[in-house]
Amino acid sequence: MARPSPKNPLIDLPDTPVYLVDGSSFIFRAFHGLPPLTRPDGTPVGAVLGFCNMLLKLVESHRFEKMIVIFDGKGPNSRHHLYPEYKKNRKEAPQELLPQFSIVRNACHALGIQVVEQEGTEADDIIATYAQHALSQGTHAVIVSSDKDFFQLLSSGFVHLYDPLKNRLIDSSFIMERFGVGPSQVLDVQSLMGDASDNIPGVLGVGIKTASSLIQQFHTLEALYHAAHDPSTSLSPRQRLLLITHQEKAFLSKKLITLDRHVASLPPLSDFSPPALVWSKPLEDFLQENGFDGLYRRLHKTLHPHPPPPCSLPETSSAPQGAPHLPLLAGPLLGNDSDAPLPAYTLIQTADTLESWIHEATRSQKIAIDLETTSLNPREAHIVGLALCVGEGRAAYIPFAHKTTAPQLDLQNTLAAITPLLSSPDVCKIGHHLKYDLLVLKKHKIDVAPFDDTLLISYLLSGNQHPHNLNFLIHHYFNHQALSFQDVTGKGKNQITFDHVDLQKACSYAGKDADFTFRLHSLLMPRLHKEGLFSLYEQWEKPLVKVLVAMEHEGVEVDPCHLQELSQGWEQKLDILEKEIHQLAGLSFNIASPQQLAHVLFEVKGLASSKKGKSGAKSTKATVLEGLALQGHDLAQKILQWRQLSKLKNTYTAPLIQQISPETKRLHTTYIMTGTSTGRLASAHPNLQNIPIRTEQGHQIRQAFVPRTGFLFVSLDYSQIELRILAHVGEIASLQQALCNGIDIHTQTASDIFHVPLQHVTHDLRRQAKTINFGIIYGMGAYGLSQKLNVSHQEATFYIKTYFQRYPGIKSYMEKSVQNALRQGFVTSLFGRRCYIPGLRSKVHALQSAAKRQAINAPIQGTAADIIKKAMADVSNALIKHDIPGFVLLQVHDELLLEIKEEAVPQALPLLVQTMEEVATLRVPFKVHCAVGNNWYQAHP
Repeated sequence: MARPSPKNPLIDLPDTPVYLVDGSSFIFRAFHGLPPLTRPDGTPVGAVLGFCNMLLKLVESHRFEKMIVIFDGKGPNSRHHLYPEYKKNRKEAPQELLPQFSIVRNACHALGIQVVEQEGTEADDIIATYAQHALSQGTHAVIVSSDKDFFQLLSSGFVHLYDPLKNRLIDSSFIMERFGVGPSQVLDVQSLMGDASDNIPGVLGVGIKTASSLIQQFHTLEALYHAAHDPSTSLSPRQRLLLITHQEKAFLSKKLITLDRHVASLPPLSDFSPPALVWSKPLEDFLQENGFDGLYRRLHKTLHPHPPPPCSLPETSSAPQGAPHLPLLAGPLLGNDSDAPLPAYTLIQTADTLESWIHEATRSQKIAIDLETTSLNPREAHIVGLALCVGEGRAAYIPFAHKTTAPQLDLQNTLAAITPLLSSPDVCKIGHHLKYDLLVLKKHKIDVAPFDDTLLISYLLSGNQHPHNLNFLIHHYFNHQALSFQDVTGKGKNQITFDHVDLQKACSYAGKDADFTFRLHSLLMPRLHKEGLFSLYEQWEKPLVKVLVAMEHEGVEVDPCHLQELSQGWEQKLDILEKEIHQLAGLSFNIASPQQLAHVLFEVKGLASSKKGKSGAKSTKATVLEGLALQGHDLAQKILQWRQLSKLKNTYTAPLIQQISPETKRLHTTYIMTGTSTGRLASAHPNLQNIPIRTEQGHQIRQAFVPRTGFLFVSLDYSQIELRILAHVGEIASLQQALCNGIDIHTQTASDIFHVPLQHVTHDLRRQAKTINFGIIYGMGAYGLSQKLNVSHQEATFYIKTYFQRYPGIKSYMEKSVQNALRQGFVTSLFGRRCYIPGLRSKVHALQSAAKRQAINAPIQGTAADIIKKAMADVSNALIKHDIPGFVLLQVHDELLLEIKEEAVPQALPLLVQTMEEVATLRVPFKVHCAVGNNWYQAHP
């Protein structure tokens, strides 16, 4: 059954108008609104695809007499001759966009849409001229753009401005609301204001409110200046002075802003015909050359063999037969209007409505999706519903499994219907914390691509400056207090699961999430380009999502019997330690109680400690106990042992057994991509990154992690990666040479600092050098180093001084990092990741010192984080490319743990080591250690 299109605000025009498309505006909006895409030869074509989709949507849903796409002509124009500074502030187009301009013109020709451009002439002037021609012929002209420069053309009533992305008509009421005047006076207001984007000067000190007020009072720029030179008028002395001082700039601005409606040598309107949107050999060749497979299938199906011409529609319809109907809802929240109403999102309860939305979504450049489920654990979650947004304010919710008798759609049938959309290469799918949704959909064998994640985009832009949950971002960017999860499910003991939520309330909540995810993408994605973070997002963060989805889905096998035996053995050891501690203390007490422990240590035993906790009581934290243990106090040493063993038992034995999935019989950790200030991944539920590496207990825990039958564990570990990065950024020639020659870096440092030949460096000297190396990286001062080395403050000071004398580049790097952080509020990794540093200007010395240490270390840690992330993606791709049966299972700091088919290990090892060592090129090579084993401990290098 044919359905009408969304209501077209131009449908009531008395004739079929001339459509004048601002081609430059279209391509820039497509470029900033879509993820990058390259065709088979590597040429970027993402903006071209977006341009085609926008243009096709316009052709398919509007009726018109003629359509012309207009571009800026090459070379300087009359405004540059009039004012050489014109548009001087404009940044050059991104390099990846430049080759797409000519391809866009080819796209227009392939689609049968005529193009006009003229050397030395701006598109705005050509559009103004054709609008004037249409007006003189009594024909309506529709300018397809949202550019404010066209506002001056709207006074006749025959020229209209249409924003296709918002399906909005920009009319006199819109201009009145924005500028306080109508179209006939907007040019005068703009002349006073100027325009920073085009470097149009205007009158210094006059903003929109003043300019609007003045033109409302005096009607024209000329009348205003006549009044400015008349002392008897009501202008204030300050206004009169400003206007007269900048009179020349005001009238220059008016000349620059005024569009030329009489550009010569243009083809007359009579030369143009409606677009010939038919399936043709040029169109087929264009789509295949640029790799637009999805668009190829869609147009071939729609236009072949007998496509209806777009202009043969009945006058009562504004869209081709079969175009879906979606209700046009409230527009986007503009500015910070917290009282702006949310749209009434659509509840999809029939197959016909679903089909309409899928059809519309398939024709969109991007959509937002959001799953509602029964659990925060994606492995346990069942899908309750799915929200879909196709434009700002245009969202719907599809319920599947709510506990209600109201109509709902079948989950499997709906997923089957929507899967082609979710996998379509022509539609970008946007989500917030999309990794969760991808994990849930993966259980249904649904692969989503391409996609963007607004959580990651927000994280790259703002780091640890603020939270990145969706409701916070909605309030932060839109000043809107959104409906929270607790608002619909309740909290505490009365909280319900989402499948018990009322359908309308669920629709409002889920529709809001999808809608604002869509809006956030439109708002934040251009900032990635502008702030130089797009490459980091596109090449580092986004590819990692799919890798982590695969890792979390795959999980790792753990032997519960081994863990149970460990737990029982450790319980016996804890009992023994507890008795020994009570015996040394001379009384029984709760070792886990800081208050009771402090009483025993500092009152009963009379041990000295100058450190106090937040409550004012003497501290019993690990550093205090370590200091007491170094002084020879066995009681402190035993308590440290008891704490470590108790923590391991309570964290990694019984809890790990409980977290083994009953369905897969494997352990599935969750990786958090936005939990650290440096970009490091964090692990949770359970946290597998804090299992000790060098202790006996840590070894025993790792022995419980085993590969599946027929497979082996392969561990790949970057060797001394942070020191290699330091040698690179600090430009330390001796360290770089040592690393290039394969010399142990700590041995080299010991030789340099303690002035002994390499062959005479003892184990103890190497240990001290290692402490100094890592202490310097972490910004440790003399006091901290003295504590670590158990030497005097004077001796530690000497070591640090000698270190900086031997490696002056490190001192220079440290000072530069702190100055960069002070100047811009953040430091960057080698690959551009921003690590924000709060507290540098704090008046609290401890906070300021900690911030300086962070500024020194963050670029190194951030770079290391970037490298291991890239390695995870590259290793995963290498397994697929070389058809190696194996999986990346875990990432722990600088180590990757893989599970590989036993017979494939000899082939895989050299390939994977090479892949990790070639992730990036620094002044020093990366070194990767590898090991193979039947459990994680055996496989640790």
